[in-house]
Amino acid sequence: MSVRVEVSRNGNVLETLKSKVNSVMVPMLIESSAEYAKRQMQSHCPVKTGALRDSIQIDLNGSGDEARIQPALEYGVYMEKGTVPHVILPRRARVLHWVNDAGQDCFASRVQHPGTAPRNFVMKAAVEVSVEVVRLWKVTFESVVVSQ
Repeated sequence: MSVRVEVSRNGNVLETLKSKVNSVMVPMLIESSAEYAKRQMQSHCPVKTGALRDSIQIDLNGSGDEARIQPALEYGVYMEKGTVPHVILPRRARVLHWVNDAGQDCFASRVQHPGTAPRNFVMKAAVEVSVEVVRLWKVTFESVVVSQ
């Protein structure tokens, strides 16, 4: 992201503002917006063990003008978008094995999985974040302009 300021009057004040916004404010706003986005994504994330929620991380690029917030675990995309019904077959053994909710061992040579409904935790967070980030950037930018 870049911020462009065209100077027509009061050149020194506007040049100072431009450099302050580009070098200080943008990376700070990106980082604070990313932290907010991470918290929102974690609050909407479905929790069974907490591993998916805890895997949500922020990756900032080197210049600090871009951030990516996403779960690090591969199954995050399946929780977000859901899955269609499908057959599960054993890969490294002859049969599948799992422990059911009653604590009993279960075995099967194949299982018909009914699919998983989409949870949309990333999209829900994105909608909330978009509103808050616009407000945050507006307030911050106004405070920089007023202080000049």
